[in-house]
Amino acid sequence: MKPIRSAIVPVALLLLAASTATLKAQDISPNLATTVPGSFYTDRFAPTVFQLANGVHGRNNVLLLQAGTDAASRPPGQQGTFYNTQGRKTDVNTAGSWLFQSDLFVESSWASQTLGYVRTDIWGTATNDALFSTPSAYPIIGFTNFGGSARFRGWDMNTSSFTDFAGPVQFGAWTTLGMGFNIATNTFSYYVNGALAASVLATNTSTGIANVMYQSYNFNDPLLDVARNPNATVNWSNTAAASVVPEPSTYALMACGLVGLFFVRRKHSSRNA
Repeated sequence: MKPIRSAIVPVALLLLAASTATLKAQDISPNLATTVPGSFYTDRFAPTVFQLANGVHGRNNVLLLQAGTDAASRPPGQQGTFYNTQGRKTDVNTAGSWLFQSDLFVESSWASQTLGYVRTDIWGTATNDALFSTPSAYPIIGFTNFGGSARFRGWDMNTSSFTDFAGPVQFGAWTTLGMGFNIATNTFSYYVNGALAASVLATNTSTGIANVMYQSYNFNDPLLDVARNPNATVNWSNTAAASVVPEPSTYALMACGLVGLFFVRRKHSSRNA
């Protein structure tokens, strides 16, 4: 058994060393109580409502967000569907692995399209340069009841399309939506209430994230063949949920454990031979 032991133990030590050298995932979630509205600036088109309120569904410092400017009311050149997305963003300029999460209150009325279409998301601008100036990917996670049943979904930056999540939507309750990036694997992951919903191994390389956004969508656009859709006010909140992004160091420690288990099994088998 000496040859096996001498071959395996150095591998475990190398993996452990790699784990201590890997940057830990950083929680970049903005504290809404201290950043709204001052730290946020317009993305695409300014929402009609972007402010804090207390006593909303049992919470304080809740962000009220409404995309209330219809296509017909926007200035020339801004009537296109690009400007139907209305929100604000704040700079985080963080390198390495990161996590962004926030709580969305899913209204009971959103279960039915007959009461109006709703879409709201949190976004990020991933970058691949030290100045955080070159976008490499736009991770998005959110809720919609447009074009299908009510659902949570995440953006696949490789296919430029949304992936619907399989899990059920709990109406009349807060839901934690999160996105994370693992720099060791160049992977973006989406989470619902701490459970992994989808992961995307990106084809473009990212090294960090420049900003995060809260967005809502205005469906009153002739190009969508939607008229007189009620402009819903959506509620986002800070969350106290624990980090759910598997860190590169975690993977390394897991590998060490598997290597050790393999060694123990081989040693035990040799004794029984």
